[in-house]
Amino acid sequence: MATLTISRIRCTEQEDWTGDDAIQIVVHGSSRQVVWEGAMDTGQTRELSGIEVEFSGSVRIQLMEEDWPDPDDDLGSVTVSESGSAAVDVEGRFTGDDANYTVWYRVSTAEDGPAESTVPECTPADPPDESSDASGPVSEGDATSGDGTAPCPMGNLGVTVRDSDGNAIQGADVRVVETGATGVTGPDGSHDFGPLPEGEYNVEGSKEGYSPNPGSTTAQVTSGTTSTAEIVLSTVIVRVTPSGDQKWYVNETPNQAGHHGREITIRAQVTPAVAGVRIHFRLVRGANNNSGLTGNHRASLSPASALTNASGEATTTLTLSDYGGDEFRVSASLNAGDAPGSAGTAQTGRLMVWKKLYFDVVEMYKSGNSGPVYEWKSSIERRVIGDATHAFENVFVELQDTGQRHQGRHVDNFAQPSDGFTWADNYTDPAGVPLKIHFCVVDRAFPSSGTYGPTDTAYTENFPNSSANPFRSTGRILVHEFNGIQPIVRAEYQHGGSWVTLAAGKVTMVSGRGRRQFEVDFSGAAHTPTAASAVPVRVTYKKAFGAGGWGGSDSLHLLICRGHYEDEAAVGNLSGTPDGQIIVACIHEPGHALGLVSSSEPYHDSSHRSHCTRNSCTMWYQSSVGNEAFHDASTAHAACCRTFLRAADLSRSVMQSKWNFPR
Repeated sequence: MATLTISRIRCTEQEDWTGDDAIQIVVHGSSRQVVWEGAMDTGQTRELSGIEVEFSGSVRIQLMEEDWPDPDDDLGSVTVSESGSAAVDVEGRFTGDDANYTVWYRVSTAEDGPAESTVPECTPADPPDESSDASGPVSEGDATSGDGTAPCPMGNLGVTVRDSDGNAIQGADVRVVETGATGVTGPDGSHDFGPLPEGEYNVEGSKEGYSPNPGSTTAQVTSGTTSTAEIVLSTVIVRVTPSGDQKWYVNETPNQAGHHGREITIRAQVTPAVAGVRIHFRLVRGANNNSGLTGNHRASLSPASALTNASGEATTTLTLSDYGGDEFRVSASLNAGDAPGSAGTAQTGRLMVWKKLYFDVVEMYKSGNSGPVYEWKSSIERRVIGDATHAFENVFVELQDTGQRHQGRHVDNFAQPSDGFTWADNYTDPAGVPLKIHFCVVDRAFPSSGTYGPTDTAYTENFPNSSANPFRSTGRILVHEFNGIQPIVRAEYQHGGSWVTLAAGKVTMVSGRGRRQFEVDFSGAAHTPTAASAVPVRVTYKKAFGAGGWGGSDSLHLLICRGHYEDEAAVGNLSGTPDGQIIVACIHEPGHALGLVSSSEPYHDSSHRSHCTRNSCTMWYQSSVGNEAFHDASTAHAACCRTFLRAADLSRSVMQSKWNFPR
C-alpha cells in the first residue's frame, strides 16, 4: 500500500481565453475521486494541504477544466506507480488543449520511512505570546515546548533574490524545500521565513523571465541568529523564428525550407544561451480568420511551453488551419501572462495559409499533325499570370507556370468531355502531377447528346426577290453537323396561309465554319419570292451548343475551345475577343476541376448543372469577358464560390483522384 500526496498546483497558461479556469484534480484508482476543485488564472500557484490518497499498484492523476454546458476539457493525465515511489516531490505536467499546468506530488510507502533531513529531530518552541513584551531574536535557552519535551535550538531564515547586476527582484516565488514554506519577495528582493530549527536548508527562488528557474542555494540556520540565503537569477532575451511574413502552401508535401505543409517548427532562442529556461508560446489568430472551423481544419500549437536546450533553444509546432487566407503569429515569452506584442515578448511574422497549383499547356494543330496551332500565345500567358492568377490569388491559390508546352494532332470536334480528356492524355508530361492543371487549347467541343446536346430548333426568315435562285438567308445558324448527324431536320415555306414542306435537299448550308447562312432552292415550288411579296421560310435544324471550354471535377485536363471562339468572333457574335474569352475560360474551367459548383451549395444553378446562379460570377453558365472573379458573400466566410475554394482540400491525395493518367 502506498500514499499519494498532492501538495501544489501552478497555472503557467490557462485553457480558457476569458475568465478563470475551473480546475478539478481527479485521481483514478479503485474509484474516481475529485480530490480538489478551484479557480486558476495564468501565473497563479496554489498550495494544497491534506490531499492524500492510498492506493495499490498505480493510480492516474487527471486534470479537468469544467466547461458547462459544453463537455469538460481534459488537460492531461499522469500515471503514478507504487513501485516508483521515492518519497520526494515530483512535477507532473498537464498541457492538453493549449493549457499548461504543473502539479507537485509525492508517493510514499510504509517502508520509505521519513525522508532524510539535516534538520534535527526535536520539538520547536511555541511561538511567543503576542501580548507579551518579548522581542529580539529567538534564543535556544528560553525556547520551551507546549508538551514539556526538549525544545529545538532556533534561528531565523530569510532569503534575498537579485539579478546578475545586483538589483533586487521583487515578486519572486521562494520556497524552503524541507518545510514546504513559501513566500514572495518584496520591493527589496527579500522574504523572511521566520524561526526554524537550526540545520541546513535548501532554498529555491524563481520568477518568469529569469534563469535558472528555479534558482537554488543552501543556508545554514544557527541558533540565535538570522541566516540569509542569497539567490542570483539572470535576465534573458527571447528571439523567435520565422521572423518575416511568409506564405505557407498547406497542400504541398511538407518541406520546411520550401514553406510547404501545414506544420511549422517555431524556434525561440534565448540570449545568453541558457538551458532549462521555460518559454511560453501563444497562438495569435488573424482578425479576419475563419473562426467557424472545427476538428482537424483548425490551427493548433503544441506544446504551449518548452524548456530551452543546451543551445538556449526551445521549439513548438504550429499546425496551420487549411482555410486559405487565414493568418497566424506565434508569440514567445518568458512570462506566461505576457500579452502578445507586449514588452519582453517576441513574435513571428505573419504565417499565411495558401495553396499552390501548377499548369502546363498543349496547343492543337489546326490541321493534321503539323503546321499552325490554336495558339496559347504569350499575350494570353501574361494575362493568365495576371488576370487568372489574380482571380485565384483572391481565393489564396497560387498558379505557377511549369513552362511545359506541347502540340497535339487536330480533332475537328470533341462530342464528349471524355473524348477530349483521352486526347489530352497523349500530350501530358506527368511531371508535377497531381498538383497540375493541363490547359488544352483545342478547336471545338459540341456535345452530341445530353443536357447540352443538339436540339431541334426552328428558324424563320422572309425571303424577298433576288437575282437568282437559290436564295441565301441573311441570318446565320449554328448547326450540329458532327458524328453523322444531319443538321437540317426539315424546311417549309408559307403558301396560301399554310406551311408547305420543301423537298429534301432544297435547303443547304453555305460552306464554312461556325454560324453560317443557308440557301433555299425554290425550283419546283408552288410559290417563289418576288419583288412584290416575300416568302416566309421556316427551317428546323439541329442547333449546336458550342462550349467555350470543358472541365470537370474528375479531371484536371481543361479544354479551351479557341476554334469556337474564333468562329464566333468572325461573325460578330462574341463578347470581347477570343483571347479575352480564353482568359475567362482559364478561370472558369479550373473552378469546375476544383469542385464548383456542387448541387449541395445554395448558389447552385439547377437549370445549368455545376454552375452558379450569380451572373456576375465567373462560374455563371454564360460567363464572358468581365466575369473574371469568383463571387463573394456579403457575410464573411458564408457560402459562396470564393469561400468554397478557400476551404477546398487541394492535397495531393485528393488531387490524385482527378488524375487518371494515363487512362
